[in-house]
Amino acid sequence: MDAMFYMKKNKEKDAEKAKEREQKEQLKNVNITDTAESSIRKTQHGQEKKWKQDGRDTRANLKDVNITDTAESSIRKTQHGQEKKWKQDGRDTRADLKNVYISDTAESTIRKDQHGQEKKWKQDGRDTRANLKDVNITDTAESAIRKEQHGQEKKWKQDGRDTRANLKDVNITESMETNIRKEQFGQEKSMKQEERETREQLKNVSIGDTAESSIRKTQHGQEKAWKQDGRDTRANLKDVNMATATYEADIRKDQHEREKQWKQTGRDTKANLKDVNMATAVYETEIRKDQHQREKDAKQTERDTKDSSKDFNMASAFYG
Repeated sequence: MDAMFYMKKNKEKDAEKAKEREQKEQLKNVNITDTAESSIRKTQHGQEKKWKQDGRDTRANLKDVNITDTAESSIRKTQHGQEKKWKQDGRDTRADLKNVYISDTAESTIRKDQHGQEKKWKQDGRDTRANLKDVNITDTAESAIRKEQHGQEKKWKQDGRDTRANLKDVNITESMETNIRKEQFGQEKSMKQEERETREQLKNVSIGDTAESSIRKTQHGQEKAWKQDGRDTRANLKDVNMATATYEADIRKDQHEREKQWKQTGRDTKANLKDVNMATAVYETEIRKDQHQREKDAKQTERDTKDSSKDFNMASAFYG
């Protein structure tokens, strides 16, 4: 069986190679002229070669330059260490949980359903492309608009590159706008600091009755009286026959049955999951805890950086 299979495969390979040789023989005297695509590819290749050469020249020119630590480099080092720690924690967690059997939950069922839908959507896309691969799509109004937009975007990016190249040696001094932005930033920092200090000072303060609390108590009493009136009304009318069913009554009954069914489903789910220990660590909860801790650390680092850099003169740092 294996020999027949390999013989068939070898025949297919030989036929494919023969077809390639025949095509090469037919096309060996064909002169391929430049097209729009080939011109674009040549331009892109030239740009990439220039970009790589600029990188090599820059590294050669800066090989003896000693770059000292800055606030940005310190933050990047910290972020890199956090990312390494996060990845290592993930590897350790997976190693610790590799023998843990996680049963199906409501969330895992939803995720499986979503994964199946996504696979079906991708397969539909592949099937559509396969069915339309021989269809020649002519230019339409939409394609013309997209080409025009693409040209405008390319021109806008090129203008930005040209502007940066023309202004690379321009020393931008402080202006009215930069001073206003610095002042606004300082005001925002002071406002946030005052809020933090106020919360810290008032964390142990007991707030007594105020006009607002009195109004809330009055509203709460009114709401309780309203609910009690409703209960009394239902108790008084429990033996009253509301006559024949109406369209609205049928709709309300249907809604009531659906709500009862939904509540019963919730109670059954709670009963089925009452012995599940949610405190037991699983991979997803560990990742969420880790993400939460990283986010807290990042925010604390940002606050510390702002505090340490509040007296830092950015103009002198950039322009000497």
